[in-house]
Amino acid sequence: MSELQVENVRPVTPDREALEAISAAIHIRGEQVMQVQHELLEAQKQQDLMDEQEFYAQVHINSVLSFHTHDVCDEVTCCNFKHILYQVIQGLPVIKNQLVDSIII
Repeated sequence: MSELQVENVRPVTPDREALEAISAAIHIRGEQVMQVQHELLEAQKQQDLMDEQEFYAQVHINSVLSFHTHDVCDEVTCCNFKHILYQVIQGLPVIKNQLVDSIII
């Protein structure tokens, strides 16, 4: 409608009414599209937030499991080392006797 005014054209009444109706319909449709886009953006933002929370929860779970697994591994390694060391210490007299016997013979 504003283009016609710029060019100093005045449509006849039926054309003007049709143009006004078309313009109003376009305006209403534009507002509807904007509303849907806004809703989609909000839904995407919420989904991104949920994904981020889920990711950090998984990172936290993995961190806790890794920490506890590391402690268990350290305890197992330490226990295994103590057991092996104990066996070596217990076996030292036997090894000493074998060495002494091999030198004497």
